[in-house]
Amino acid sequence: MKSRKYKTKSGSSTPGFNKEVKNDSNQQFLNINSQTPSYGNFWQSENAGVAPNGPIPFNQTGPTAGGVSLLTPSTIGITEAGDYEINYIVTIIPPPNVTRLSVFLNNVEVPNFQTTFTTLFDDTGFLLEAYQVSGTAIISIPANSTLELRNTSGSVIAFFGRNLQANAAALTVIKLS
Repeated sequence: MKSRKYKTKSGSSTPGFNKEVKNDSNQQFLNINSQTPSYGNFWQSENAGVAPNGPIPFNQTGPTAGGVSLLTPSTIGITEAGDYEINYIVTIIPPPNVTRLSVFLNNVEVPNFQTTFTTLFDDTGFLLEAYQVSGTAIISIPANSTLELRNTSGSVIAFFGRNLQANAAALTVIKLS
């Protein structure tokens, strides 16, 4: 059986991505050293209201791994440090005319509006049952952190899913590195 280790042009192995290829007449495979996946998927399937600066609650948990979990109905715990992709979407019932949502990391709003998204509803005679606010960002998260999605619009927001037989809110966390 032959075994080869791939090296970079400088002659050193690529950090975190060492490949070993073994060949024989019956078998060929790749051995790739990589990190353990960390992710979580959370959503709200019931109607709810959220006060100004209040956290969006989640009542359902999908697949989770690597230390990402729902600690309380509105707080996500993350045990492993790294860069994470955060995605969220919330279905809002008007009013208010302006809805603003932000991600808070360890009880502090992520700076520079990196995770803050808003929508402006202009009531000009259109019949609008609901609208959606969504956001996505990549942020660095330290070990043993908490994450919340909060209503930072200054007005109470109501969202619903049950009436439409759909999710009212969803948030996904995926570790990238």
